[in-house]
Order: sequence, then C-alpha cells, then structure tokens
Amino acid sequence: MYIPGLDVRLTARYGLAILRIVLGIAMALHGWSKLSGGVGGVAGFFGSLGIPAPELMAWVVTIVELVGGILLVVGFLTQIAGILILLDMLGVILFAFLLQGQPFINENGWISWEKEAVFGAAALCLALAGPGIWSIDDVVADSRTIT
Repeated sequence: MYIPGLDVRLTARYGLAILRIVLGIAMALHGWSKLSGGVGGVAGFFGSLGIPAPELMAWVVTIVELVGGILLVVGFLTQIAGILILLDMLGVILFAFLLQGQPFINENGWISWEKEAVFGAAALCLALAGPGIWSIDDVVADSRTIT
C-alpha cells in the first residue's frame, strides 16, 4: 500500500541517503572504537572465538568498519563498501554467535544478533540500490550522463 500523494519514485533516493549516512556513522564509530581501544585486544577476542588469522582479521574488520563507514557517509564507492560491511556482519553472526551456539533468540528469550542482522541488511540494500542522493557516487554518475 502506498501513501496517497507520496511518490516513492521521487523519495526513495532520500530514504537511501538517510540509510547510507546513518549506517555509515554507526560503522565508522564501531571501527573507531576498535582502533582507539587497541586492535590487539580485538585480535585477542577474535582468537578466543576461533577466527582464523585473528591479528590480520582484526585489522581487516577495523579498516572495513572505519573506512567503509566513512565511505558510506560521503557516498563514495557505496556499493563496494556495502558488500564489505555485509561480509563483516555475516562474519560476526557466524563466528560470534552461531558457532558459539547462540541462536537468534537465546534460552533466556534475549535476541542475540539483531543489530548485526539489521546492519547487514542495510548494507545489502545499499549494495543493491545504490547510495541515493547527496553522495559522491551520485555526482559522478550524473557527470557521466552529461558527457
């Protein structure tokens, strides 16, 4: 059902921009907290989860979240950043939850990995639909159609 008078063909670009900017801020903050808190601590945690090459993966995840988040905020390489963040979130869900025996709803009734699922779904939406308005990608795409 559509809201009368609200044409999603005109407003979808704004919705995508809001999604991109909010997800970008959230991911950049996650990456910054890993970097400022010490990537060595992240590597230790990754090792305890059984993640292969925990030192390397700690740096990869930190960079994906920090740089990918910044790229989303400005809307540059949005689809690539979206794919990398999706893979990051799938890794979190797999290694930190599923392989640790935590289902989506645990034995106490708590939802365990909804934030990671929402972040991953938002990243996938941006990878599939693009950055929306107010993005470097949008400006570059517009400049290519003019020539």
